Amino acid sequence: MQDYIFKTYIADGKEHYVTTDSQGRIVETRTVPFPESLVSLLYKRIPEWRDWFRGISAMIDLITPSDAHETMKEVSEQYDYLAKGLAYFELSKFQWRKRIRQTRRATGIITGAVLQDESLPTLCDQLLSVQQKLQNLIPHVLDMDSSKDSSLERMVSYYRTLGAESPDVYRFSSCTTNFELVDENTFAEVLYPETIFDIIDFHVRECVRREIRFRVCKNCGRYFAVTGHAGVEYCDRVINQKGQTCKEIGAFRVWEKSRSGDAVFRLYRREYKRRFAWIKAERIEPDAFYAWSEKAREKKAECEAGKISFEDFSEWLGNS
Repeated sequence: MQDYIFKTYIADGKEHYVTTDSQGRIVETRTVPFPESLVSLLYKRIPEWRDWFRGISAMIDLITPSDAHETMKEVSEQYDYLAKGLAYFELSKFQWRKRIRQTRRATGIITGAVLQDESLPTLCDQLLSVQQKLQNLIPHVLDMDSSKDSSLERMVSYYRTLGAESPDVYRFSSCTTNFELVDENTFAEVLYPETIFDIIDFHVRECVRREIRFRVCKNCGRYFAVTGHAGVEYCDRVINQKGQTCKEIGAFRVWEKSRSGDAVFRLYRREYKRRFAWIKAERIEPDAFYAWSEKAREKKAECEAGKISFEDFSEWLGNS
């Protein structure tokens, strides 16, 4: 039974999670846009995972040689579910299957005691701590609208402001990577992680090093990575049961605002031309017309800014 190897790297704007055999042949692979996993972690309801982790641990404890197959399958499904929700758990999924292979090779006797995931009892608290530190770091270091300084310059300011020894500061741990050929056309920094915190740390470093910038979405109010046009204001999160994203809703609002603005202008222009014609017909004095037009422009601006409704603006024009 051959050993499998798990590695992760960033290439072509994507996070790659790859399992290979001892000959380097790919057994399983997954890619997600970078830094999707880091952004996703920011908003996970981690305390709700506590019972989930306890349930997996309790399920592993129930494994006995007589019913190992069914219970191990159930545990595998739990790890698969976790990985589906957050790509960092691809490592946990791999490590669980690795323990099964090693146990079978060593003794052939499968029990919960030898398969237990020792990280589970403290994993929730550790993830919550990292999440809170990242929620502090990103506004200081990676928010593109708060400063024009480089990420490294802002990292210095972040450490000086919070204090390098502060319990709230994000501390980087040792991280060893290999620079290697990952496919026929690509060299990349490759991480062989021992814990999911190694991957998180790797991704934070790469965000800083690559000057990846984040912005708060104008629709959902959550951070997203700006990896394309710098002027983008909405994220790609699915935000409702219709499957619409913030970007789709944002585009509709811009269109709606533009349409509303056009309607306001058309109404104002029609009334302006009508009243301007009154001057020639001697139905209004020029001074009175220009006084009206100045007030009308103010009301038009209020309507375009949303301070008064289109209906109120229309009514004012009709009665002015």
